[in-house]
Parts: sequence; C-alpha cells; structure tokens
Amino acid sequence: MPLKRSKVAATANNVNNNTINSIFHTSKRSLVAYSDSKLNSRPQISNQNLTPIQIYQEAKSLFRRSFTLTQSTGRNTERTIIYDFLSKHALIDKPGSLYISGNPGTGKTLLVNEICEKLKRDRGEKGSNEACKRRKMNKREMEIITMNCMIVGDAKNVYTKLARQIGGCEDEEDAVKYLQKVFVNRDGNTTFIVVLDEIDTLLTKDQDVLYQLFEWPTLPNSRLTLIGIANALNLTDKFLPRLKAKGCLPQLLNFNPYTVTEIIAILNHRLSTAFQQCFQPLVDSRAIELCARKVAASNGDLRKALDVCRQAIELAEKEYMKEESRSENCADIERIVRVNLEHMNKAAMATSGSSNVMKIRQLTLHQQLLLCTLFIMSKQKKGDITYGKFQDKYISHCRNKDLYSPVTQTEFHDLTGMLETVGLIGITHGRVKRSRKILLNVHESEILAALKDNEKVMLWIE
Repeated sequence: MPLKRSKVAATANNVNNNTINSIFHTSKRSLVAYSDSKLNSRPQISNQNLTPIQIYQEAKSLFRRSFTLTQSTGRNTERTIIYDFLSKHALIDKPGSLYISGNPGTGKTLLVNEICEKLKRDRGEKGSNEACKRRKMNKREMEIITMNCMIVGDAKNVYTKLARQIGGCEDEEDAVKYLQKVFVNRDGNTTFIVVLDEIDTLLTKDQDVLYQLFEWPTLPNSRLTLIGIANALNLTDKFLPRLKAKGCLPQLLNFNPYTVTEIIAILNHRLSTAFQQCFQPLVDSRAIELCARKVAASNGDLRKALDVCRQAIELAEKEYMKEESRSENCADIERIVRVNLEHMNKAAMATSGSSNVMKIRQLTLHQQLLLCTLFIMSKQKKGDITYGKFQDKYISHCRNKDLYSPVTQTEFHDLTGMLETVGLIGITHGRVKRSRKILLNVHESEILAALKDNEKVMLWIE
C-alpha cells in the first residue's frame, strides 16, 4: 500500500544515503504490476560499452521531458483508481466520466496515457486472456481519442476536431449532430474513450460546451467514456454547478504534488532504466535527495526536478571536458566526473530565485548561445520573435560564425524549455509550435554583465 502523506513527509525528513537506496528498491517492489507490462522502454545499457561522453549523453536523454517509460514509477493509488474506472465504464459498456485535477508536473497526463495503452493491450488479448474474460468485456471495438484542448482555440471547435479524428464532418453544427449520433447509439459497434487534456480552456460564458461533453456519457445508449484533465480542483463545482442537478457529475480524482520520497524514487528509476550498476552511480544519491527536497519544497513539479538533474549532468560533463583537456587518460570510465552535491546545488539555484546574472553564468554553452541569439534578434527589432524564427536564426548564426555546430532539433527544444524553466525567456501558447512567440525576460545589461568575461560567447554576439 502507498504511504500516507504524513508518513511520507516524516520519512523524508530522515532521509540519508542508506534510506535513499532502500526507498528506491522498495518503490520498485511496490509498483502496481500489470501482467503484460514491461518495466522499461529500452534495454539496460552496460556502462562498460560506453565512453564517458556517451554516458553523459545517455543520462541527459533520460531527464528530457519528452522521454517516457513504458511504465512510470509511483502513483499507485491514482493508477488503480483510473484503471478501475476505465475497466468498469469502458470495458464492460457502462459509460461514465472522470475529472482529474492537480498542479502542473504531477503526472496526470502521463499516467492516463500510460493506462490507455495498457487498456489497448488488454483489449487486444481479450480472446486468450482469462483475466479479461472474467471482466466480461463488451464485444465492441474500442477507440481512444486524446486531445490537448490548448490547440482548439474557440471552445466550440472541439466538436469539429473530435469529429475529424473519428472521421466525420468539419462543420461545427453538423459535427455536434454527428458526435451525438456516434457517441449515443444503441446499435453502434465502437466504444469511445475521449481524453481531453487542459479541459479548462473550454470554459465559456454559458459553459454549453462542457455541459454537453459531460452530459453525453450519462445518456441512455451512450458509448462514450470521458476523461477531463486540468489544474483546477474546483472546476466542476465552481463553473459547472448544474452537473449535479442533471445527474452528470463526473467522478473526481486529485493528484497531490510529489513528495521528497516519490521524487527520489522516480529519479533513481530513470537512471536505472538505462544503466546497470557496474560502477559507482553517475549521480550521487545525496545529490538526488537534494534535488528532491528543493523541488518538493517549492511546488512538487516533477518537470522541474528533471530539468535540474539534466542541468547538473551538463555541469558535470563540462567539468569532465576541462579535465580531459589536461589529461591523456580521461577516456577511462573510472575517471568520469560524477554529479555531486555542488553540481546539483548550482543547477537548483539556476532554476530558482538567484539573480539573472548568476542564472546566465550557470548556463551551459549552448544555452548561453540561445540566449544571445534572442538578444541579437531583440536588438534588431524586426517584429515579434516566433519559435520558428528563433530556431532558424540560431542555426544560421552558427553557420555564419563558424564557431560552434548547431545542436539537434530535439536538443534545441530541450535547451529552450530549460531557459523557460529558469525564467530567462517566456514562450506563449499556440496551436503551431513554430508560431509561438518567444519573449526575452532579462535586460541586455544583465546578459552583457554575465558574459563579459566569456570570450567565446562574446565573439558570438559581435
């Protein structure tokens, strides 16, 4: 059983090296085990087959926000509730709705997507899996539709986008009729699971859209199971009070912020995914604990913990590169610079409340180059800076200066995300990523003050 939050907090206050390791192993043993789930999304890599630089690259990839595991760590209670809800409503033909709330970075969307994939596997094996037969699954096909409502724009556009994914019409009025016919159909041969992330963006003056969406699963002959995900805990009570009177109130589930113990287990699990413990761990367990404590003390946002760890690994890599230039034997894996408390503390400070000048100095080289690219573009004053223009300018400047090779597109997205995390830039929301506006949140004097002694970066600006 998962620990109660009060007990978790008490345990976290007494964490030391031994308990960190025991937390990790206990967490792995206590995972909710799916009969057909694999724990990791890739095979373990023997560190003996990798160079130090490859180890750093592999480790950094584990802490990218885009990196996902086949099965995540923790959230056992929430996992069970969501899976039981879908098993009850979608698999045995009893439609319903579920509203999931919680702060950003608490794993809501990740867990729902993971369970939906599990459901697909269960459904595909229903003919031979005795456990699935005992649950008396219906004989209809199952279609899972996921959508982030941030891309919808006008709330009523959600109808046409849902209809388009199912294969229906484009017109809004016709789309509502089409969805009504598809979702509420006694003779239909398909059960639909619709997952709407950021569902609070569909709020309107009269809330007609949200009332319609939550009403469909409760109608006779409905084939729709709806899951809405948002940050607000009181969305249904505050904005949709008539749901209760209509008998359409969804089941509610709230995700609490991650605790110290949970963050430690997740970070350790990510490292163990790719690396066999055939040499001293790349990241000191005390550094993992430090990261977990700082993030849990702020808002428990796991995405921030991932960014801090990735930044710390980059700092260790930077230190290793300096030592390599002074030694002939630094390719030896035993000489690799491991992430320690100092690296993690610097990374954590860069993502918290330290001054902008300090934040900029603690950035990695290409993070500084990206920031300088924005600095150059803002001085040129050629209108709004979009994500696409920003990326194109960075690549062209790399080639024109011929000082550094541009990073890959994936690395560009990661580095830009980390600049946003530390508050040096802002990125507006938008349907198309390349059209999103980029805002520079630091003054040019702060950039120049931070980088004035860095000759390599100053050459980039000139």
